[in-house]
Amino acid sequence: MMWILTVRSPVSEPREYILKPGVQRIGRDAGNAIALSDNQVSRVHAEIQLDTPGRHVVIIDLGSTNGTYVNHQRLPTSKPYVLRPDDAIRIGFHEMRVAHPVEKTQVSTITESLPISQAMVLESLDRHAILLYEIIDRLNKVFDIEGALREIAALMQRSLGVEKCGIFLPHQFKDFAGLSFPTTYAKRAIQQREAVFIPKLTVSTTQDISPSAGMLHIRSLVCVPAILNEQVMALIYLYNTSSKGRLLDKNDLHVAVAVAHLAALTIERVHMSEKLQDQEKVHQLLKRFLPPADAHTMLDSYLKTGNLPELSEQTATVLFADIADSTHLAEKLGPQRFGAILNRYYQDMTNIVFGHGGLIDKYLGDGVMAVFGISGARKDVERRAVEAGLQMLERLEKNYANEGNPIKVGVAVNTGPVMAGYVVTQERVELSVLGDTVNVASRMEALARPNRLFVGPLTYKAIQGYFKLRSIGPVEIRGRTEPVQVHEVVRSL
Repeated sequence: MMWILTVRSPVSEPREYILKPGVQRIGRDAGNAIALSDNQVSRVHAEIQLDTPGRHVVIIDLGSTNGTYVNHQRLPTSKPYVLRPDDAIRIGFHEMRVAHPVEKTQVSTITESLPISQAMVLESLDRHAILLYEIIDRLNKVFDIEGALREIAALMQRSLGVEKCGIFLPHQFKDFAGLSFPTTYAKRAIQQREAVFIPKLTVSTTQDISPSAGMLHIRSLVCVPAILNEQVMALIYLYNTSSKGRLLDKNDLHVAVAVAHLAALTIERVHMSEKLQDQEKVHQLLKRFLPPADAHTMLDSYLKTGNLPELSEQTATVLFADIADSTHLAEKLGPQRFGAILNRYYQDMTNIVFGHGGLIDKYLGDGVMAVFGISGARKDVERRAVEAGLQMLERLEKNYANEGNPIKVGVAVNTGPVMAGYVVTQERVELSVLGDTVNVASRMEALARPNRLFVGPLTYKAIQGYFKLRSIGPVEIRGRTEPVQVHEVVRSL
């Protein structure tokens, strides 16, 4: 009676050895009948004995350092153990099974559909724990979906010795025809939550055989859905086409089921990691542009809805503050000293804006653009913006007077309709405030130097009675057909 020993490893294709009567040694040395390239394996680790009639196969551990295991039990040294078909042997990171060869004419051509139950997953994980150990270790080092899919496909193709292995994600489920895999089996696996297994596929007139499988010359096939929490996270398929290639068996099916489960866990872990990174990216952005309390409120809303406020038309008050003649100042002070002043300037201006309930839209090289009224409290928006501008001028004159050259700025505040919201892409998140109101505020700021504060028409109407105001008159603004009535907030020095 003939026996075949199948050896599997995470780093190489399955190997089959026809056992011969007598002794065949297993070990790390190349001279062994079954040589295993594995540091966990002793030079001469164990031996397999087959009696002359071929009825009994015995394995003996030869005093190995790390032991020989059969069905999860370590064998005593030098004590023979009689193997039965499908016994699981582990030596180092290699797993082995002995079985009688099956004639190709006896291999089933019937499509099997096996429900993916928790019991089936646990059995598959248990049967191939050592093979999966390396796969788990490799997958734990992957942190992007594409990388995870490539790693899973490569590991399965290598460890199962198949010609073709691929993974479909849910967004690809509608296009199986374009992905070189029989639609019939793919849909069955997904819709029925079943593993589809065909040990030997032959041309048939029955409806059980997919016509596209014949067109692809598929000879042996396994198709398994990766399921987690009742959700199909992916579909894994593998098949051989060559007439000389090995036919897939139940052990291959169990490996595929176990790896599919690991794939589902990996995909979920990567999704969660990407989600956490996205949340942290949003949080950092919000902390940069919003006062701390508003940043936390906005983040809570984002975590509940998954969205930041999109661009929409709303009324806002925009403030520009810019250092006058910054190029000359940088040249005179030198880059290091000017950079230090600029960093302090940004921090001071940001604190003032946050202190008055505004947010920072952007830093402009030597200035800031702040917006009031699109987040947080909306009461007295214009007045708070003007008070922030006045405090900026006061802070600059008080704290920056001894910098060699006095720092001079212009400040402008303008109220009106804007398009405001967050523009979110996979790479970045940006707050964006656009419109004529922004353009007018920017142009007014250039006219408000040195150390003056100009306001536009709607801001002027809202703050009358709170500040001393002086008319500048109509001002031509580049890009507008009509002049803008500008007023100055007169400071009490």
